[in-house]
Amino acid sequence: MIPIRNIYYMLAYAFDELGRPDYHRCRTEPFTHAVDLLSAILVCGITAQLKRGCARDYRPEVERLPGVRGRILAEETIRTRAILYREFVCEHDFFDENCYPNQVLKTAMLRLMAPDLCSEVPDERRLELRRLLGYFSRVDELSYRHIDWKRLITCRHSGYTLLMNICEMICKDLLLTEEDGSVFMRHLFTEEKEKCHLYEKFIRNYFKREHPMLRSSAKNIPWALQGIPDALLPTMKADVVLHFGGRTLIIDAKYYGKNTSEQHNTRKLHSANLYQIYTYVDNYRKTHPGEQVNGMLLYAMTEEVIQPDAQIDLVDVPLSSRSLDLSRDFCIIEQQLDAIAHSLTDDK
Repeated sequence: MIPIRNIYYMLAYAFDELGRPDYHRCRTEPFTHAVDLLSAILVCGITAQLKRGCARDYRPEVERLPGVRGRILAEETIRTRAILYREFVCEHDFFDENCYPNQVLKTAMLRLMAPDLCSEVPDERRLELRRLLGYFSRVDELSYRHIDWKRLITCRHSGYTLLMNICEMICKDLLLTEEDGSVFMRHLFTEEKEKCHLYEKFIRNYFKREHPMLRSSAKNIPWALQGIPDALLPTMKADVVLHFGGRTLIIDAKYYGKNTSEQHNTRKLHSANLYQIYTYVDNYRKTHPGEQVNGMLLYAMTEEVIQPDAQIDLVDVPLSSRSLDLSRDFCIIEQQLDAIAHSLTDDK
């Protein structure tokens, strides 16, 4: 179970935009629901974006016009008999604020005011949302269940990256399973490959911000193989690679509902995870001779009795498995991550 305050900290590290003064209120205000937290971030973000200028973009528009503008649609002109009225059906680009990112923003605001969510949004926040909706009167609403989130990956509008991620969490009903003031991020992403996205980004950016000497990054690891074209080999991209001096730690972040698998009434590490981190470390070590390379599986702790905390000493490939308790106060989480950083910098 993850306290709501810790969700904010994870978002703050995952998205640098939350460090701006615009979001100061979100950092200091207490929240009782995850929806309340997300709505506060959205309100602050949209307010700040409106001050900088609302995004505008070109979109295709089809109109009947008395003259020619853009491209004439001959078939539509004939079918609608527009020519009888000395008009043409034309397709042209229209530059306005009714672009897809703004449509997503409006849809998310309306979603927060829906009957099933509005009880978790304070009255003053709903008033702010209604006020902001006035700036989007000429923007179309989308179906929140059918938004093309992949289309927003390449959103080039400045300041919209965080807003689009918050909208995705709201529209996908994420972070909503609450018990005793805590939130279980069970439905963080719908696709299996994206479940760890926020978790791994939080870990990578924590080390980048708090321990800049470690040079934290996600890195493609080359295969130490010969005779096989690179195009035939799968890409090996480590979630987090920490490098300090001649030491390197490769971390693979894992966020699962269950961190171990059951085999013959015994809990064991997921074999695929172990093979994966072993392959990362083995190939990195062979392509970077002279470096001391370690690997770590860093799981988000679950409610299982047995957690995958182990030191795995293989020949020339030292591995470990740890669980990060996201239910603790954030200062405890910091201590857990700082201990990982110190394991690289100690005795240097």
